Amino acid sequence: MERTTGKAVSELLHEQVFNPLNFTESGWYSKKNAKLADVILRYEGDRDWQTSDSTKGDKMNMYVSTRELAYWGYLFLNDGIVNGKQIVPREIIRLTTAVQSPAHLDENVPQNGFLWFVKDLPSLKTEIGEIVPKGSYQILGYTGATLLVIPEKDLVAVRMFNSFGSPDGFDYLADVRSFGDTVMGCMEKN
Repeated sequence: MERTTGKAVSELLHEQVFNPLNFTESGWYSKKNAKLADVILRYEGDRDWQTSDSTKGDKMNMYVSTRELAYWGYLFLNDGIVNGKQIVPREIIRLTTAVQSPAHLDENVPQNGFLWFVKDLPSLKTEIGEIVPKGSYQILGYTGATLLVIPEKDLVAVRMFNSFGSPDGFDYLADVRSFGDTVMGCMEKN
């Protein structure tokens, strides 16, 4: 992207999205910051966790607040429009949240949009809960953060963690699916 535009991913996102949405709690950080919660590692010196000095948006050091992650979902839920203004083109929103996975892939692998997992056909390895309706989409963060958008219910749900790694025997898919199913269970009770 930088080669094509002359700008880093982080610079483009700040100019095109973060600034118009007044995001002040999201960005790429290379050093500890008083506004950021430290990431809790499985054990001291965990070699799987990496930090980076780059703030270009090319590494896994993007931090976002729960509020702004939910607002990101709200932006997608509303086809890129916030307060009557088109922040992200509707076509981009629809393209990124539509199934882009090739039809010939194993039916047990999740269906993907661009950067989003999309609920379409039943799949054994999907990250989205079983009772979450078709057409919903979800994005996951490196430390377990989850943003779920359920257009059918006009709903955005977020869960945040600041821990990295899982204990032995942890079933990641069951855990992340249970988030969506719990959200839907709460909707059913109302």
